[in-house]
Amino acid sequence: MSIEALHKNRKRRQRRWQDQPKRLSLSVKGGLLLLLTFMEGWTVCFTLTHSRLPQPLGTGTPQWMVTGSFLLAVVIPFLWLLVLAIGAEGEDDDQ
Repeated sequence: MSIEALHKNRKRRQRRWQDQPKRLSLSVKGGLLLLLTFMEGWTVCFTLTHSRLPQPLGTGTPQWMVTGSFLLAVVIPFLWLLVLAIGAEGEDDDQ
């Protein structure tokens, strides 16, 4: 292949990604919100069920896992609000 053909192929590949929409579609936005809601419920349940019993009697879950799931459960609502703040393709910006 010649140098010109390689440059042409590279430009064609770059154009493909530049044509992508910069906003989320409504279905992707709804799916993300449902996924974040499910993840928050799972992390809260994991934190509550695995931190009740002491180590010898309990499940033996390390403390960093319980703390990490608790912190994730605190951060997920902020991610939910961030997804809500991102505009979607089908929404009106005039409101």
